[in-house]
Amino acid sequence: LSNSNKYECLYKKWDIYIPFIEHSLKILKDDGFFGMIIPYPFIDQEYAKIMRKTILNRYCKKSKCSL
Repeated sequence: LSNSNKYECLYKKWDIYIPFIEHSLKILKDDGFFGMIIPYPFIDQEYAKIMRKTILNRYCKKSKCSL
């Protein structure tokens, strides 16, 4: 997956749920909602940094999103 250039959020020693999140967000309809139970390390680990930034910058409305 890392070498396929299909996912832009894979970073360092990424965990398998990162591409699932990215793909789910790509197919999300405008004004759609996305929910997923993910491991706690997503909040503060280096490998999830790009995914966190992507979620906050592209998919969150300030009044509805927190990480």
